[in-house]
Amino acid sequence: MKIKKSKQDALRTKSEKDAVSFERSNSFTDETTGTRKFSNLLKRTKSVKEVNNAPQKNPMEKKMHEIEQAKLKITPQTKLFGESLVDIISKKRTIHGIPLPVYDCIAYLNDHALDEEGLYRIPGSKVSVELYKAKYDCGDDVMFDEFEDPTTMVSLVLAFIRESPETVFSRSGYELLQSLRGTEENEIADKLKEGIATFPPENQKLVGEIMWHLHAVSCHRIANKMSAANLAMCIYPTLAGPVRGMIQNCAEIFPLPIIRTSLVSVDEEGNPIVHPLHLQNQEEDNEILKTETDDQEQEKEKE
Repeated sequence: MKIKKSKQDALRTKSEKDAVSFERSNSFTDETTGTRKFSNLLKRTKSVKEVNNAPQKNPMEKKMHEIEQAKLKITPQTKLFGESLVDIISKKRTIHGIPLPVYDCIAYLNDHALDEEGLYRIPGSKVSVELYKAKYDCGDDVMFDEFEDPTTMVSLVLAFIRESPETVFSRSGYELLQSLRGTEENEIADKLKEGIATFPPENQKLVGEIMWHLHAVSCHRIANKMSAANLAMCIYPTLAGPVRGMIQNCAEIFPLPIIRTSLVSVDEEGNPIVHPLHLQNQEEDNEILKTETDDQEQEKEKE
């Protein structure tokens, strides 16, 4: 009685036959002993069955393994997250004075993700963020492809800001910004400009790059639904007022950014017009500002 083989069994049998054929064609007979031997280059270490039945790591397990391996390579000279800005600069892990994770992530987001809805509000994958943090901390070269999830880069920027031991503003700068909470809208730009001028130079540069980037995000708020006020709450809830002021008035407070971007619109004839980053639609800004102010007043009434 013949037993009908399943398609899987047939395929397995075929693969084993192919393997035997491969062995015969790539082996030789030892003339002294009469035994068949494999050349060193083609000697197999596992049978076909062992290879076929070997458990495969899923993507999550693979990432966890990569994280473990990267963490084993971290040294004081390569670590970036949780380190002071002065130490990072002394390690030469910067581009034009901007720490590598911040520079890479902002450049990627400016090029690929300014229209992403909920940018800076939606967190990235915890495992992916931990993997990139470990890669940066151990000194590996990090490359993002154009299909990378933007929320991962956002979470990396936020992690760098929040894990900084003295805040990205510097300790004295943080205290100064705290003193500006509640400042009137028409006074905030001048006071911020005066105060930020007292920050250490390296902090001024880093904060400027971050704020210019957030300004670019806010300029795409029709698509991404993220106004300056929303971004300020996501970045620094305890300093939402001053941070919002920096985002809205960055052209008056900071020099032009190193990581450039621009806004493009189309005129009536369909020709593209490239605008400097700081130009905004004032009427639209006033409408958004009015809506946000109304929302804040309603929240106060509820309290």
